[in-house]
Amino acid sequence: MMEYLISVIVPMYNVEKYIKECIESILSQSYKNIELIIVDDGSTDNSYNIAKSYQKENSKVIKLIKQQNNGQAVARNKALKVAKGELISFVDSDDFIETNMFEKMISVIKEYDLDIVECDYMNWFGEKGNNSVYKSKILNDVNYCGSEYYELYPSLSPCDKIYKKEFLDKINFYFEEGHYAEDTLAISQAVFFAKKIRHINDVLYYYRRISINSTRNSMDYKKTIKLGKDKLYIAYKLNEFKNKHNWEGVVRIIILRSIFGTICRSNILKKEYRAEIMREFKLIKGSKIISENFKLCDVFKFLMIGFRRAILKED
Repeated sequence: MMEYLISVIVPMYNVEKYIKECIESILSQSYKNIELIIVDDGSTDNSYNIAKSYQKENSKVIKLIKQQNNGQAVARNKALKVAKGELISFVDSDDFIETNMFEKMISVIKEYDLDIVECDYMNWFGEKGNNSVYKSKILNDVNYCGSEYYELYPSLSPCDKIYKKEFLDKINFYFEEGHYAEDTLAISQAVFFAKKIRHINDVLYYYRRISINSTRNSMDYKKTIKLGKDKLYIAYKLNEFKNKHNWEGVVRIIILRSIFGTICRSNILKKEYRAEIMREFKLIKGSKIISENFKLCDVFKFLMIGFRRAILKED
């Protein structure tokens, strides 16, 4: 059976503390047919030099691209255009993966001829942190079509999945550039279009939750405002996609969660945040989107989301 080449895409920005662990977790994979594409997004620390040292030692495996600070989506899209692999994986530069991640997931893709395979991941707060496994309830012995799979509330991260490049090319897959929270739109679309997708109940990806450069952890107030506006924009784009494809079900909850999660924050009490968010809300015709998607049966779901945010501190 053919051994697929997997292109591993790593967008990188100011992660000198973590990039070594990320790169080494990829280079030490038990599956060896790897092309690692690192796109430096204008780092101002020592990240590029660290990656460059690895690239010099592994020139046949690592491609290193440097760009101005244009954002994660631009970096990922640029890497997708030059990727030569039959398979695609995304790894964030402050995260790391299990040594057998590719071996396990690629064997499943081969056996069942999948468009996408997804694994469980761990929220990683460090060796002594309160780490927690994101354990999906999706059965690991079933092949699903994408719309069925979405109803089971899959992760909308690109990083706990491996994709067939042929499939991504066929659906013209890309990340919406210039916006935070772009994963929600891109991965929702990819899952929807998948003919065959499968989950494996193994924790193979480690999602670092303490990086100071993480959008969700940033204390920059302007970034908080931009994140809120971008979540509304992505909700608008996802609703547009839903209507175009007559897609019903859980996608409604994702759209509403993006809107309510932006509006129902303590920041809404601050004048600048409220003014910017409400301006964007009107621009996307947020009231219309809510009326199209909200049902009375959703009330309990959103009460539980609010409870988890307030009590359990979940995002």
